[in-house]
Amino acid sequence: MRYYAERIMVATGRAPNSDMLHPEKAGIETDKRGYVVVDQDFLTGVEGVWAIGDVIGGMMFTHKAWHDALLLSRHLLKGEAIASTNRLIPVTVFTEPEIAGVGMGEAAAVKEGYEVKIQKSLFSYHGRALATGKLDGFVKLVLDSSSGKILGGHIIGPEAGELIHELATAMRFSATVYDLQEMMHVHPTLAEAINSTAWSE
Repeated sequence: MRYYAERIMVATGRAPNSDMLHPEKAGIETDKRGYVVVDQDFLTGVEGVWAIGDVIGGMMFTHKAWHDALLLSRHLLKGEAIASTNRLIPVTVFTEPEIAGVGMGEAAAVKEGYEVKIQKSLFSYHGRALATGKLDGFVKLVLDSSSGKILGGHIIGPEAGELIHELATAMRFSATVYDLQEMMHVHPTLAEAINSTAWSE
């Protein structure tokens, strides 16, 4: 498939505007790029001052900032401990087709010491994709080959941003690829591709 365009826009990253808040006047430390430095509890180096969301850098998504706020509010109002590290943060690029992912990719999983197994299924194999004519894309699972643990999931295709939540939920509750195999999926739906991927070898 070829695309023709008169102009191409390339997004090369973001720069924080935290300097407008003049954090240095309050003794709040920023890194060399201008992001506010916090610990795993979102606490800055100044007692009683926390920072969350895009201003602290990392993965800058609205849903991640919302979750930051949820964790911090529970900490401040209920005294609950914050566990801000190692969160599963699903991501989606709203292109056509959509691109979505959660957890580790193959290279990251290998680097962590896992013996990795990859399973993949194409949308073009499934009735709903055939019926709608949206055939491009696939579901891919990154698995620990010995236990079937789901280390990561990646979807390119129709409604990828919706479908990725099934994999995020499975990973959140430590489901394995074998659990996905046994989970019944409505036919014909795009979500069947997840079930098929779990069965693919």
